[in-house]
Amino acid sequence: MAVTQLRDEQIEPINLPTEVVGILGIVNGGTGTITQFTPGSIIFAGTNGVYSQDNANFFWDNVNKRLGLGTNLPSARFHVVGNDSIPDDAFKLSVPTSSIYGPAMRFDAANAGGSIWLLTSTGTGNAGGGGAFRWYDLTANATRMIIDALGRVGIGIAVPSALLHLKAGTATIAPFKLNTGTALTTPENGAIEYHDSHIYFTIGTTRFQLDQQASGGSSKPFISLDIRDFYNNGEPSFNYVNNRRYLSWTGDIYINGDIPLNYAGGGLTLDFWYYNPSDGDSTHSMQCNASLSRYVPSTTNVTNNGFATAQSMTARPVTNTYTILKDSITFAPGTAMDGLLAGEAFVLKMTKSGSVTSGLNLLAVRIRET
Repeated sequence: MAVTQLRDEQIEPINLPTEVVGILGIVNGGTGTITQFTPGSIIFAGTNGVYSQDNANFFWDNVNKRLGLGTNLPSARFHVVGNDSIPDDAFKLSVPTSSIYGPAMRFDAANAGGSIWLLTSTGTGNAGGGGAFRWYDLTANATRMIIDALGRVGIGIAVPSALLHLKAGTATIAPFKLNTGTALTTPENGAIEYHDSHIYFTIGTTRFQLDQQASGGSSKPFISLDIRDFYNNGEPSFNYVNNRRYLSWTGDIYINGDIPLNYAGGGLTLDFWYYNPSDGDSTHSMQCNASLSRYVPSTTNVTNNGFATAQSMTARPVTNTYTILKDSITFAPGTAMDGLLAGEAFVLKMTKSGSVTSGLNLLAVRIRET
């Protein structure tokens, strides 16, 4: 192969195979530099186009196949170390000024049986508008978490309307849960704690304990009725057995009460505890009918205030003397409760029936939301 060159206004051929005997190698950085390249060096054009390297800030670990920016000891496939003299200088994703969509980073575990996630700093063209930071499950097409432009955090909620807005729970997943911990040495104002099987909250420097429900119990409202408040055309007859107060139950008995304000409308259940003090009734049956009458201010006439239809328990045998028994009667919402609502007052009538010939002794009575 021949190449011509201009010499003394004449053109003469140069024969490459015979006149060029070697290949110019980049041994010390090539033209203009004497820098010795080392394993891991990434070559770039520096000042004046000179071949350059900067292993402290731009390094390839060829053994472990890792790239380091700001470090020559990368510990991951892509390892970035920020500049300690420039605040927040580490890694940046941005979009052109003409874009209405914010930058996003995609994490794809689909090939490993997982999901595809997007972390997005939203722009005006993104769903919900700009200024938010969103964790989006692309596989399920669902926003799992978001911090909107006003700093409101939504968990399972795409558009939060409170500083912390949680998705509603289900029958198997609670919306919010605390693991048991250790009590704060110094209570902090506004703190919520869970330890020693109790939940606590602190106002100022005072820690308050929330009511505890036993395992399998109910958080619904209830009323513990004092049998000393029962009556029947005069003062009832009270006695004691083994330091337990009881009411001799021979006929109809009544008590006034009121429905708790947090009653949710689920109906009522009347629970009562009693015992048989007489051997002569050990083979007889016991039954109780109960009815409610509602007090409505400016409407109810106390002289003719009637009762709703009585509700009954299933008759039971009374077989053992002095054995404490418990029975319940339920009242469906509405007419069976005489229309009682949260916060309203009532009178309860309990009528003993069955084949028990003597009186029973009533120990305790409770009304709870069913």
